[in-house]
Amino acid sequence: MANRPSFANRIAQADPETLIAVARLLASSLSLVAVFLDPTTPHSNVTETYTVLCLYVAVSIILLVLPAPPRWREHSRVAQTAIDVFTLGLLAHYSDDLQSPFFVFFTFALISATMRWGWRGVLATAVLLQLLLVIVAIPDMRADGDWSMNVLLMRFVYAWVAALMLGYFGSYRARNERRLQELASWPIRMMPDDDRPWLAEALQHAARVLGTDHIVVVWQDQDEGHGTIGFWTGDHCEFVDRVTLPAPLSELKAAAAADPRRMLRRLNSRGGSPAWNAMLGGAKQSLHLAEFKGIRYHGLVIVIDPAFRDENVEAFTRIIGARIALALEQFSIANGLAAAASLKERVRVMRDIHDSVLQDLTAAVWQLDATRATLPPDAQPVMNKVRNLLQQQHTRLRTLLNGSRTGRSAPSFLRHQLHTLVEPLATQWACRLDISVEPENLRVSDETATELCLALSEATANAVRHGSAAALRIDIRARHGDLQVEIADDGCGLEARAGLPQSLCERMADLGGTLVAAGSTHGCRLRLVFPIGAVNG
Repeated sequence: MANRPSFANRIAQADPETLIAVARLLASSLSLVAVFLDPTTPHSNVTETYTVLCLYVAVSIILLVLPAPPRWREHSRVAQTAIDVFTLGLLAHYSDDLQSPFFVFFTFALISATMRWGWRGVLATAVLLQLLLVIVAIPDMRADGDWSMNVLLMRFVYAWVAALMLGYFGSYRARNERRLQELASWPIRMMPDDDRPWLAEALQHAARVLGTDHIVVVWQDQDEGHGTIGFWTGDHCEFVDRVTLPAPLSELKAAAAADPRRMLRRLNSRGGSPAWNAMLGGAKQSLHLAEFKGIRYHGLVIVIDPAFRDENVEAFTRIIGARIALALEQFSIANGLAAAASLKERVRVMRDIHDSVLQDLTAAVWQLDATRATLPPDAQPVMNKVRNLLQQQHTRLRTLLNGSRTGRSAPSFLRHQLHTLVEPLATQWACRLDISVEPENLRVSDETATELCLALSEATANAVRHGSAAALRIDIRARHGDLQVEIADDGCGLEARAGLPQSLCERMADLGGTLVAAGSTHGCRLRLVFPIGAVNG
């Protein structure tokens, strides 16, 4: 008994055509019983009324027992509506015209049209019923004496009020069905891209489902203190990372219920932009919020001024919040898989480098040691210089490979890594290097230090080879979670070079940083900025 569906569920699960057929049979059968108990007027038409009702009951039984095959279903619906309207006209004609009790069938015809075709079907059926009403009223208008104009007008008003209300119901149902279909077609493209195009596409899709130009998502990693804001402004999506939220997300939700505009302004002070300001100024601040919480992320979806303001907006907002939470979790998993695949590939490449390049460098140093004793004294300094350079490159490569293999990420002093990997560049390129680090005890992970050292190596090589520089000044500063690196040389200037090194530009792009160059005829200055915690790859 506990698992048996309720009567309301049985009705909701019924086929609409079956429900209409049952309702038609009940209405026609009970009308026949009612006429039998209390015959209609005029009495001269009682036989005709019985005949029409009996035929209508017979047709109702046939339509219930023998439903139309699927390929003829739409034609059958049109034919059934025509039969219902025509039967109503005959019954009204044989039972006192405008005073006929059978005008209650108006409601049945309008409801069945709503279930079949929505608001368009209701309006079309209402027009047919109005024509029928005029035709039925003609005998009364031609008859001598007063005729019931007020009854005619009331019939008109009743039919149109019922049509408008049922039309709204049909439109409401069609709109919800369309929104459910759009939710079912939610984009599932998931790529571990830094600019999150998948999330921008999801917000655009959510805005289309809810009929709004403004939708905001605020979320934070539950293992970190900072948050992220993403917002759709009607034509594009923007993201603001590493935002310090003004309050816990649960408090923001309560603040939005009390004062939506103030809550948005509080977020704006953390994640403001021209697009955000324009959104905040143009919105009326009718807000709908949904909180979501996944394994890793906790956030809010904020829908501003949706076009559809029915009671289902809250439910749709919660569904969208759940989908975005799922997308964020999938993105986290995809990033983890991509990082694991990248690490596996890098380990393979490093093993190949160890087994080939390092062994070749070791063999070259050994050969130089073996032949150095046979060279004349004046060639010894040059041979020693070449031998030391090869030895330095051997040590440098081994340090990079060991650091990548062990996966060490504990912070250590940056100046130690620079001493090992960067200062030998002065000997390699026969130039002077002046390096300063602020603060001196700056600690960074091995991954960050490696990225910086590789960038400085490329910048030094480019300055000497293409700019003929003899001295470089490197200033490294830690500011607001970023490494700011200034590289100035005394070369021939930026204009005389072939351009910035492509690998350095790509490295900064991968790290989520920036590279700015300024030059003159007496040197070049590069400014590199990237997050301290950034890791290439």
